[in-house]
Amino acid sequence: MSQPLPAHPDLEHLRKQAKALLRDLRTRDAEAKLADALHLVARQYGFPNWPKPKAHVRSIVQSAGGSMASPRWTSTAPSMWAKTATR
Repeated sequence: MSQPLPAHPDLEHLRKQAKALLRDLRTRDAEAKLADALHLVARQYGFPNWPKPKAHVRSIVQSAGGSMASPRWTSTAPSMWAKTATR
């Protein structure tokens, strides 16, 4: 059974869930990939694959004017992340 997305879904949070799940998957299958974990996270929320919740969350953010109540992460360089406030 699937669960609903949070009221203010965040892609970074969903990706972190997938990475945590990947660590668990690799204890049972050393060849597990991030794509496998992303797929499982999508299924957990009732989506058939990862691109669906990704597009859904992006559309929510866009319809909110690109602003959500929680902080968002933006890339300043490929290996660096900076936390920025959205309000």
